[in-house]
This record gives sequence, structure tokens and C-alpha cells, in this order.
Amino acid sequence: MSKSLQETFEIFFKENSNNIIKYVVKHIGNIEDARDLTQETFASCFKDLDRYDSEKSSMSTWIYVSLRNRMKNYYRDKKYNVPIEEVDIPQNADVKTEIEQSIDLEQMRNDISNGLKLLPVLQRKIIIMKYFKHFSTKEISKILNITPEYVRVLLSRALKNLKKNLDKSGYV
Repeated sequence: MSKSLQETFEIFFKENSNNIIKYVVKHIGNIEDARDLTQETFASCFKDLDRYDSEKSSMSTWIYVSLRNRMKNYYRDKKYNVPIEEVDIPQNADVKTEIEQSIDLEQMRNDISNGLKLLPVLQRKIIIMKYFKHFSTKEISKILNITPEYVRVLLSRALKNLKKNLDKSGYV
């Protein structure tokens, strides 16, 4: 592990550990468990720091993935069934930190990816071409050898189906 990466990690820890604890408390409602989860996450990430690749993700995203997995394990192990609406949220937790934004974005990406996987192949292709590759309706119709009108029909159906899939995951 390089010295500069270790220093970057330590700076990140000092600047963000309290906000991460607040985030975890907001979701699990227990300050002691939140501190434990945060400490375990940082200890594990520090131990595996040589596996961190800044080309693949930011440090906050990398740490978030570890934290998210630990929170999932926490819920599973504790059989935690209290709805999030009933958790007492600290008063100063209303401003989203960079970590919280990274967590939200990562969750949104996962939800959209999972929702897209459930679509019929042609609908999934059209959404990807339209919104991820930014093709026009005319370009999509030429590539798929279908009329522009049919592309619009399929796109409309695809968006409705994607919304249903996201509703099921609790995203929308």
C-alpha cells in the first residue's frame, strides 16, 4: 500500500466518519450499532486498502459499498423489521453529505439496472439506446429495422414497465 493512499484514507476517515455514523444512525436508529458498523467498515477498508482502485470508483463509493454490505448483514442478522419511517432521525441529519449522495446514487444505479434486467429485450435495448447512448428515434428505428412510430410505442411501454419494476423495488 502506498503511503499517499494511506494518508488519503486517513484524511477521508477524519473528515467523514462522523457523517457516516449519522447516516447509519438515520437508517438503523441505534447509535452504538452505527458506531460499530462504521468502525468495522473503516477497519476492513483500511486492511484491504491495497485492493482499492481509484480508476474504478471514488474512495467514498468504495467505502459505501462496504458499509452498505455491512448494513445489509446487520438487518439480516438482527432481523430488523422496523420501517424506516419509524426510525428517529437526528435533527442535524437533513443535509446530505457526499457519502449519502454517493450511497443514493449507487442505490439508484442498482435499482435501475435491476429494473432494466426485467424488461423484454427489445424494450431494454430501446431504453439503453435512447437514454444511455442518446440515439434519436430515427437512429434507433434504422438500427433495429423498425418504424419510428413503433420505436415510440415500445419506448412508452418500456418506460411504463420500468416504472412498475422500480415501484416494486420501492424506488419511485
